[in-house]
Amino acid sequence: LHVFPLPQAAAPPADTSPVLVELEDTQSSDALGGLARRFQAPVLALAEWRCPHSGCSARVAASEDGTVELLAQKGWGEAPARQWVRVERPVNVAFFFEDSLAAASPGEPPVVHLFAGSVLCGACFFADVLRNGLRAPVLALPDSVSVLCGSPWRAQPSTLLVGTWCRTLYCLQLRCVGEGASREWSCRLVWSRELPHALYGIDMIDATCDGLDEIVVRTLQGLHVLQEELAGVCAELRVGLAELLRQCDDEASPSAGGAGGRDALSRALSRTGAIAELQVRLKRHALS
Repeated sequence: LHVFPLPQAAAPPADTSPVLVELEDTQSSDALGGLARRFQAPVLALAEWRCPHSGCSARVAASEDGTVELLAQKGWGEAPARQWVRVERPVNVAFFFEDSLAAASPGEPPVVHLFAGSVLCGACFFADVLRNGLRAPVLALPDSVSVLCGSPWRAQPSTLLVGTWCRTLYCLQLRCVGEGASREWSCRLVWSRELPHALYGIDMIDATCDGLDEIVVRTLQGLHVLQEELAGVCAELRVGLAELLRQCDDEASPSAGGAGGRDALSRALSRTGAIAELQVRLKRHALS
């Protein structure tokens, strides 16, 4: 008589489903970086900006009923300032971006703007939120535009890209007039481009490894990659080098060795055509 042990029942599989934990107000505030307002409508957008060198930071949360809460800190040791407003539109797109054209004085916090877009009615931006908070929003796109996504354009200062449900990609640029407390901000349309489908996302990626960011646009039925025109980039490079050459002629004296700097710039200017050809070859090699 042979006795065989009965097979043991297999242990039930471990439950790997996520566990939802309801946080207290103070715990949820810490988890969101200090944003503590209890929103009466679903939160549609969260964004954060930090400057590790100065200790400046900004966080924002925006909801379906148009409530926008901002928590801004001007530097190390500074107490964060909290402010909230309600705009007459649901805010589903929000992001911060620095303004290099309106650079702050040494030792001052950088100039940071907050873009707020709505799927129902246009977009606006809050200028210099570290100093001004959420006061005096500036119109960026009219109420007839349905905003779905947006992103700062890293290659162009003070410029941002906005995608819409109406299949249009907008390029906007901020302008500043005046100094200090008398600054006035405005937003102008640089160019727009219509795509086959609604735009759902915009990313900046150097996909071809040529040193220039491509604009990757995610749409309802496809992915579009927009590239900068190399001829235009080289033209801007020529203008910049020519300006440096002019400044060298105006400011440097022969006794200070200015001629050597001018010769170096002249050689760099003459190589611009070779740089353009090299960029074209790199682009073709990356796409092959």
